[in-house]
Amino acid sequence: IAALSDPEGIPALDEALSELRRAEHIPMEPTGVSLPTDGNRKLEEVIERVREDHFVSSPAFHRETAETVERLDSLHSRAETIRAAAEEKKREVTERRAAKEREAAEKEAARRERERAAGDFADALFTGVFTLEGRKLSYPLPYGRKPLTLSEMSDAYPYGRIPLYQGFLSFRDLEEARKNDVRKEFQRRYNTDAPELHEAGRRLLSELAEDRVAAMFRNAETFDNEREIADFLERLMRRFDAFVLDNRISAE
Repeated sequence: IAALSDPEGIPALDEALSELRRAEHIPMEPTGVSLPTDGNRKLEEVIERVREDHFVSSPAFHRETAETVERLDSLHSRAETIRAAAEEKKREVTERRAAKEREAAEKEAARRERERAAGDFADALFTGVFTLEGRKLSYPLPYGRKPLTLSEMSDAYPYGRIPLYQGFLSFRDLEEARKNDVRKEFQRRYNTDAPELHEAGRRLLSELAEDRVAAMFRNAETFDNEREIADFLERLMRRFDAFVLDNRISAE
């Protein structure tokens, strides 16, 4: 039981428990001693009652029978203890495996969500749905409403020196309805080859110039999650290079 560490070992444990159950069924053996069954022998219940009466009136049988019954009860009790421990161990191992599987599934779901959010953020930035000016990244809302700030140099934005990363985090925190609006708009611009897409692309060629992106990588070194930020920036810039090629963006 103690060696069981994963569900794959449960069948072997079940087989051992089956052997234990079979061992509990001790076969009858002749003792050379019998109890009389005199009297009415036509009814089994009468025969058993007669045997019982003879047993009660025969003290010589009592001690030996009591010792045998005591041994059998002890064996059954130990078997029950072993079965209970085995079932508890099986439950523990199964639950531990289920917890690991849930954790892995949650991590995978979080990874997929992050990847989708990173892709949506990149598409919104490249197509001009989001605008980057210096270190301020914003989401100009339609109908003349005040733009929504996603990143700037202020205490409200801890990664303000890295506007692309801070903007991504702010985008992830938006309510789902607003993120859906963002997706619909950048999809519209892609599907119609909208002028805003090309304008934004040309502007980003300057805003995402090599020296500016290098500065973001240097700023990332001041944070504990430097590797995570750098990985995000590397992926974003690869996406931007592909965007420029796919949409024939040029500075001219």
